[in-house]
Amino acid sequence: TFIEEGGVVLVLLSILALAVAPVAEEIFFRGFIFGGAATRYGFMKGALASAALFSIAHIEPLKFLPLFVLGFLLAWIYHKTGALWGSMIAHLLNNALALLVVVLT
Repeated sequence: TFIEEGGVVLVLLSILALAVAPVAEEIFFRGFIFGGAATRYGFMKGALASAALFSIAHIEPLKFLPLFVLGFLLAWIYHKTGALWGSMIAHLLNNALALLVVVLT
């Protein structure tokens, strides 16, 4: 596995999963997609659209439903708080847990 090949890959994966992805994905999926769709069509349609696109973008058919649920929850957090920081932190925590599972298995 990539962990056995050395720490460099793990460090790069960690930076991507814990710093880049939460910020970039939340700006795009929640700030841009959800924000625009919710303004035009309401919370539910915006959240469903952004969650669907979020899960499709991850290109993991077997994880479509969990990623869809995560995307919907992240949209809800953004909607309730009115700021992307909440969904970014939740996204980071989700990725940290997933990374921990990979490292420990």
